[in-house]
Amino acid sequence: MYSFEVKRLSELFIQKAFMPLQEVILQTRQALQAAVVNNFDLVEAYPPLRHFQLADDVLITELDHHLAEQIMDCCEQRVFGIPKPVRLSPQLYAFVRLNSENDSIWDWVPDQRLEHCVALSRLVHPTSIPLSMHVKISVGADGNLLELIPIETALQGAFIADRGGRDWLTTGDARQIRDLVSHLPLSVPKRVSRALWYFEMAARNYFADIRWTLIATGLEALVHTERGRSTHQFTTRTSRLAEFLKIAKFTRDAALSFYDLRSGLSHGQGLGTLAGPEQELYTMGEDVLRTALLRSILDGAFASTFADTASIILNWAI
Repeated sequence: MYSFEVKRLSELFIQKAFMPLQEVILQTRQALQAAVVNNFDLVEAYPPLRHFQLADDVLITELDHHLAEQIMDCCEQRVFGIPKPVRLSPQLYAFVRLNSENDSIWDWVPDQRLEHCVALSRLVHPTSIPLSMHVKISVGADGNLLELIPIETALQGAFIADRGGRDWLTTGDARQIRDLVSHLPLSVPKRVSRALWYFEMAARNYFADIRWTLIATGLEALVHTERGRSTHQFTTRTSRLAEFLKIAKFTRDAALSFYDLRSGLSHGQGLGTLAGPEQELYTMGEDVLRTALLRSILDGAFASTFADTASIILNWAI
């Protein structure tokens, strides 16, 4: 039987990860609760991680229950004049950045390292962990909250295409994320960096037509080199990239369909409801970009194939 072991994890967090200033991005248990009801076999097969150290200063862990509730109370929208509603989805886990400095919480300005860790986690397995519960906090030696300041970020939500119902990370995922985090700050070609930005912006958008265009633009950021013959460049080069990455279903015909739909969307044509073949096609295109980005971060030789026009033509042109 799966157990969160809240008390044990809370004690571990306080004892081994205590520092007065911390940055937190918190994920709720909403998707997991739905899976427990509708597909418990999935939860048993892929239990969500409980505690994992990604780097000396970054971990994914389950916070003390009271601390997590205080964070959510501060970040969630409230109304005046009615009792506080019962929270139906408590925390699942949180990405935590530790700060050993003794600065005032008001003087401490976190860099984007923790946001980058969340973005990298989506390359391993896309999840809807948002930035709406992104805070910096000051805690006492006993782990009690002293001060909290929300961190405002553009496009705070996050959404995923259906991937069998698993909207959480596992310990196996965390091991891969740790490998990616070890490469921060990223040293990759500018094309890869731009493509990663488009991928993360797609994750933060709800509407399928916007996501489709962003994923297509991310793929173009990797392989497009010439002003003319854009459709040919996209279809031949992304399908060749997919074949190399062993995403066999993203054939030249599939790439053409993906690009045709993207062209229509970018010129204002509506997509309607994304389901069936279009859902599968979108997911394939997203996976090609996601896998290429993940490989580029871990494999410098692969990343170099996107370094400049000559490298792209040599490796991906047909």
